Amino acid sequence: MPAWVKPFLSTEFYSNCPKHPDSPHKECNMFCVDCTNVDAFCCHCRTSLHSGHAVLQIRRSSYENAVRVMEVEKVLNVKGIQTYVINKHRVLYLNDRQRKPTVYDDTLYRKCETCDRSLMDNYLFCSLKCKFEKVTKIGNPSPVGTCKDNEKKGSKREGKGEEKRRSYKKKIKEHEYPPSNSRKRKGVPHRAPLSGHLVGVL
Repeated sequence: MPAWVKPFLSTEFYSNCPKHPDSPHKECNMFCVDCTNVDAFCCHCRTSLHSGHAVLQIRRSSYENAVRVMEVEKVLNVKGIQTYVINKHRVLYLNDRQRKPTVYDDTLYRKCETCDRSLMDNYLFCSLKCKFEKVTKIGNPSPVGTCKDNEKKGSKREGKGEEKRRSYKKKIKEHEYPPSNSRKRKGVPHRAPLSGHLVGVL
């Protein structure tokens, strides 16, 4: 992982810029990848101090800090991190999100390699921070190699739970769409022709 990732993840964003307190859009939601020992800054600081630098703009989603994939993937390998589509743009979260209790069976879903948060298929981490901690822990400087190793482990685990997943989905489907009653309603009875009764009377 590049050296700027650790301070990037520990930076506090969306505070008011002390250099432009009276300007509109004064929230500090940007981070410069090229500069060192620099805190978050606003869009006015970017124009005057970081022109031509690689700058990441932080956005808010569900009260969490996120960054657009198309921006961060230019300076960092983000393979394996779960993404979300927000305002027609794909984003990923910076820090691990608080795991919410769920009524579903956890064995049916892949889990984050770091914090065990439930993930969608084909993802290994819920946030950039979780991937950073995993890569730092195993001491592999190549994020790409780490993802490949974890994908193999995830594929094995997913294969073991495939049968259980199918059974669970089948039960859900049967619950939502119960089988229709196979017994058919009896036909409407028909009366005998009236002419027969008249002949018997005559």
